[in-house]
Amino acid sequence: MKVSKKDLLILIIPLIIVAAIYPLLPTQIPKQFGFNGEVSYMAKENIFIFGLAPFLIYKYRQARGK
Repeated sequence: MKVSKKDLLILIIPLIIVAAIYPLLPTQIPKQFGFNGEVSYMAKENIFIFGLAPFLIYKYRQARGK
């Protein structure tokens, strides 16, 4: 599998942004509000998953275009 510079940039830049804001985040991040008004939380370590989203979307669209 050949990895281009564009692929690496799309992977690395969002992760750098997430890493830069990570120290500013609270320890728990609200993720969902239930029907009864209770809030469910996720650990702030899971925020790095959102840094991968742009790369996954890019690769998906690239695969569909072929």
